[in-house]
Amino acid sequence: MPFYVNGAVSKPGEYPYRPSITARQLVAVAGGYDFMRIRMSNPSLGSADLRSEYGSQARMWRIKTELEEHQD
Repeated sequence: MPFYVNGAVSKPGEYPYRPSITARQLVAVAGGYDFMRIRMSNPSLGSADLRSEYGSQARMWRIKTELEEHQD
């Protein structure tokens, strides 16, 4: 009797039944969580990532500019 793992895992599909397997083990058998798949299924996570990335880029630019000003 197989079991099925679907959703945001790397390798969703059918797997052979093993007695007393836990949900955590099921996710591990299916290759773990696939964060790209999670982002694609929830667009608000993608926009949060972009905001974070833009914020990081802005901080890096500001620090680099400040360091260059102090070298002159």
